Amino acid sequence: MKNKENLLYFTLFLIFCQLIFNSSGIFVQANGETPENYYKNLNLNTHYVYNISKFGGSAGWYNMTAYPDPSYEGDFKTESGGQIKINLTGFYDKHPNDATPYEEPIPWMDIEILTTNLETNFTLSNRSNTEISRNLILGYNSFQPGFLIPISNLTISEIYAEQATEGFVKGDVIIEKSYHFFSLDFKADDNSQKTSLIYEQKSGLLVWAYTNAFGFELEISSLNFSLDFNNTFNYSVNDFLDQPAYWYDYNPKGYYETSPGGLITINFTGYFDRFENDTGDVFPEKIPYYDIKIYDITEGSLHLNFTQLNISNKEVAFALILGYNDFQSGFLIPEMDNITKIKQLAIQEESGFISGDVDIQETNLTLRITFSQDEGSQKNEMIYEKKTGLLLYSKTSLSYFLLEFVIEDYDPDLSRSNNIIPSKNFLEEIFPYLIIGSISVMSFSVILIASKYNNYIQKYNKYGIIAIIAIASFSSLLIYATSISTPETNTPEDYISDIDLIVDYGNGTIKIKENFELDNYETTAFDALNKWCVVQYTDYGESGYLIESIDYKEGNWIYLINGESISTASNKYNLKSGDTVKWSFKS
Repeated sequence: MKNKENLLYFTLFLIFCQLIFNSSGIFVQANGETPENYYKNLNLNTHYVYNISKFGGSAGWYNMTAYPDPSYEGDFKTESGGQIKINLTGFYDKHPNDATPYEEPIPWMDIEILTTNLETNFTLSNRSNTEISRNLILGYNSFQPGFLIPISNLTISEIYAEQATEGFVKGDVIIEKSYHFFSLDFKADDNSQKTSLIYEQKSGLLVWAYTNAFGFELEISSLNFSLDFNNTFNYSVNDFLDQPAYWYDYNPKGYYETSPGGLITINFTGYFDRFENDTGDVFPEKIPYYDIKIYDITEGSLHLNFTQLNISNKEVAFALILGYNDFQSGFLIPEMDNITKIKQLAIQEESGFISGDVDIQETNLTLRITFSQDEGSQKNEMIYEKKTGLLLYSKTSLSYFLLEFVIEDYDPDLSRSNNIIPSKNFLEEIFPYLIIGSISVMSFSVILIASKYNNYIQKYNKYGIIAIIAIASFSSLLIYATSISTPETNTPEDYISDIDLIVDYGNGTIKIKENFELDNYETTAFDALNKWCVVQYTDYGESGYLIESIDYKEGNWIYLINGESISTASNKYNLKSGDTVKWSFKS
């Protein structure tokens, strides 16, 4: 009897152990320490929370079990306004069916998916980062970075991201870095998948993601990241005028000076009301304040030249000319979470006390704003980090004033490709005609010499000369015709996405439409305009459309693609995914 009881207890013990083993992952080997290549201060005791702004499509969850064994674990559901919570459980070995190129150990975590009313819809315990990434489509092919990537060498992730573009879903990936972030933007060649992921460089945690693949769509953003006001932001000076500059302010504060190789440091102190004499600008009443220090180079070492404590972003913007008209953006744009509004404000202020043109270029991580004065010397080029609003790069010139600086560890990528097609030299162009001329001269000589010895040839030599001239002329005309090349028209596409349209009516009114799609081969610059505006035009056949009015405003309209002027008629210019079309009214 006692043996039976012992057997029962032992059996129950084995069942209990099996349950524990299954719940923790059959193929998991525990590793309680954070590996060297991951961020040391990851919190294993707190949820990392992500707000959901888009969700749709089929959402079945499949574990790492290989087909044909069952791997389906049910459907998960959420919607805009819901949340995803993850809790890191540790770093463990990969599942045997895990094809991720990242080395062991990799992150494992609990995941909880909540609906709009924050009620739990789906939970799983201790699943690998790869499994979660694959089900939420936070990666592509074998590259499944999911919610956490190693930070010791981001080049490793870049290599893996590039290699995976030749997998089951073929496509291209664009990789970008800013001061805080590291982004990966994958687009399939057949438009079956678009996945954009942004990670914090410091922690390796996912900050934002958008994915649309095979009918599934998800957009999430982290609630755990915010700009660290305790940090000191260092800016290296690339250029400065060769004399001191006056600090223009509500009260005299003297001159400041720096030099190439100098340094500007910023320490934010918080958001406060404007100075009493500040008449305001396009930004909110609560604006950033900070301490600023300016260093120059003296005998090969940095020397503190100028200090101001707890001064407004507006004051610094005026003194260092980090803005134009009422767009005084300075070192921090306080409402960068609304990119559309920032663009509108930037374009709106191209006319004001100073009249000029504003060009905006946007990437996954940055917003480049360039202001060029119409009749004057002011030019501002400023690059801001989109998710924080932090200034990354600035180059300003005005009369004798010049200042260029860049935040540490950031490459502004200022190079421009000219795409110049080398022309043929003169000898290459006339060589075919020299050959024809030489053959003609030789033929003339043969006929003339032969006609001296043969009366029959002499009788008809004029016809031979006429024939030679005709053949030479026809050959030259043929060569000339084939040498004329017309500008190559870019290839039309059936479907394009991520198109932005800006219409500047010239009176302070700006219309902006972002991230829309065009299809059915109606993908020209004209189609993008016609989708959102009332357009009147004259059709000049092969020459294309002449736009006469937009939204009933008649006049001279010009358009730019990604900031570049285009000579082709708008209905002849085929757009590509990601293009920005700007129409401007010119009186």
